[in-house]
Amino acid sequence: MKPIPSILPSVLPPALLGAILILGSPFRAQALQTPDPWEGAFQGDGLTLVLRAAGGGAYEGEAREGIFRFTVEGRVSGGALEGSYALWGTRSPFRAELDGDRMTVNADGDIYVLAREGTAGLPASGAVLSTPPAADEVDDPAWGLRFRIPTGWQLAQQDEESWVLGSTSLPGLVLVWELELGTLAELRAVVSQEIVDDGIRLSPRGSAQEVGQDALGVEVEGTLGDAQVRGYAVGVISPHGPGVTILAVTEPERYEEGHRRAARELAESVRFRPPPVFGDQAWWQSTLTGQRLARLTRTSSAGAGGSTSRTVVTLCRDGRAGYLYTYQMSMSVPGVSASDSSRDEGEGRWEVVQRGGGHVLVMALNDGRVLEWSLSYQNDRIHLDGREFLRDEPVC
Repeated sequence: MKPIPSILPSVLPPALLGAILILGSPFRAQALQTPDPWEGAFQGDGLTLVLRAAGGGAYEGEAREGIFRFTVEGRVSGGALEGSYALWGTRSPFRAELDGDRMTVNADGDIYVLAREGTAGLPASGAVLSTPPAADEVDDPAWGLRFRIPTGWQLAQQDEESWVLGSTSLPGLVLVWELELGTLAELRAVVSQEIVDDGIRLSPRGSAQEVGQDALGVEVEGTLGDAQVRGYAVGVISPHGPGVTILAVTEPERYEEGHRRAARELAESVRFRPPPVFGDQAWWQSTLTGQRLARLTRTSSAGAGGSTSRTVVTLCRDGRAGYLYTYQMSMSVPGVSASDSSRDEGEGRWEVVQRGGGHVLVMALNDGRVLEWSLSYQNDRIHLDGREFLRDEPVC
């Protein structure tokens, strides 16, 4: 990780960028809510879909499946969103239906079951998964971080090493992400001066205050992106590595004591522990916990058809697991056409075991089958049985 000599990053973490994208202005006057059921981010079965209202019942956005990126556009008609997605210059149809926070997408014959980001995720087979172990706590074993969500706030979005909280009664957001400072003296120097970075200009209002033993907090005002903001920032130093930054912000005229209280309450709940040693059993367990791993393989022959296979492995924090494999093939040449498809799925429990000189992911399915994959880590990617899988955002 690249050290950042400030309490704020030069580039906002993906989850914070996502909050701005999904919530519009993250400092809007209203408390956290989703008045338009189609707007937002949805995830499941290896697919992430972000939709924004374009007016008149039309929507636009982006989709991601593994390494593939798509542009999406559509219009709500008869209670469903019908439109198209573009890949390699070719547009293909899709249809999406909503049932509360659950979305079912039919993309040219491929079926995906998605959950609205910030709600319980879905396993590969589509049954609802649980939220993290404690409803009011966030735990990141790989980082060695745990904190409690402040009273009156809720988790709106999370990404690797960053979180966005929204309030049920206050406008604005609480943003939480990594702090690359090692001492309280370094932190004090940072919060005593104006912080200027790409898209960020915040000035302290007054002197920094101690928040517990290894944390400093200060009221700030300025700009974040294109928004004028006022808020309260806290930096917490960790004895084991990266600390944590907490920033409660809203529109200047709507800032109140509740924002300061939320940031300090969260900071006072922060607990650090040594992170696992890279590559050992505990490291693999913590790295995989709460993750959805996906692999997409596509083959094509010009004008003659092709095949698509997708493998999704879901590994929940509470030990539950989901597995999904789908395969579709079509062939069309003069005088001959053929197609084939298959699907395999299951749910069960998962764990990492040490075997020989390596580690193995074991998934015991409820139908009696046991699936195993050898684990390796190459070029910052997880490999199962030597095949590269991509990590989706934490889902359960």
